Amino acid sequence: MKKLIILAILFMFSLSLYSGIQWTSKITTTGKKKRDQNQIISTVSAQEGIVRQDFIEVKRKQGMYKKNSYWIYNSKDNMIYIVDPKKKTVTPMSMDYLLNMAHMANKLVKIRIEDYSAKSKKLPSEKVMGYACNHVKLITEYKMKMKITIIKKSFHIYEEKEIWGSRNVKGLNNLNKMFLNKNFKTGFEDLDELIRKQMAQHKNIGFPLKTIVKQIYKNKKGKVKSETVTTTVVEDIKIKKFPKSHFEVPADYKTNDPLQGPQK
Repeated sequence: MKKLIILAILFMFSLSLYSGIQWTSKITTTGKKKRDQNQIISTVSAQEGIVRQDFIEVKRKQGMYKKNSYWIYNSKDNMIYIVDPKKKTVTPMSMDYLLNMAHMANKLVKIRIEDYSAKSKKLPSEKVMGYACNHVKLITEYKMKMKITIIKKSFHIYEEKEIWGSRNVKGLNNLNKMFLNKNFKTGFEDLDELIRKQMAQHKNIGFPLKTIVKQIYKNKKGKVKSETVTTTVVEDIKIKKFPKSHFEVPADYKTNDPLQGPQK
């Protein structure tokens, strides 16, 4: 779902930090359908309000996720730079522009969230990578109705999320607080309210070092259209100082227009 892609981008690139930190993240998605299966391993570096995410492994290319490429987000200009070292290209994308596009789409697409319910269960505390973690299970269900001109679609969405979150990881915990305090708006009123409720559920958990998310999408007739389990594990956390060049795009790389392709 596009909503999940937007949330992923916001999570990875709304971070701000003044001392360098780096960690590796492994995301494994399983499902009955081949299109739902993937594994992404990336290294994330953050320092002084700039974040770089290097994609070490992407088993199945998915949207902007590409092996051996990397993203840079600079909080000062609110820009994402998608870098392809093999092709020596960079595609700049303004976060403000992406959100404005979502606001414009609001005129053509209507989204309604109905019958929302949320449950939470506190599980026994556990350690992940030696860090004491809050261990919780969150269950949400809702109906999403979409209308694009004369086309109507309706989904029933079930999400079961198990989280191991720590408030003891230096640096990462501050990042998590900054993310949860952000006020992200897509322009879709019901969708914004859904995001607000989901973020509120994570308030006191801490930085998620491990998550297991089960998602089931059904159409209005109750037929399962997609069923996936996504496991995310954070590992190899390091505090380090990065050279300025680590967050810069090589000067000789060509600039791509995100809508018009490579520029001559």
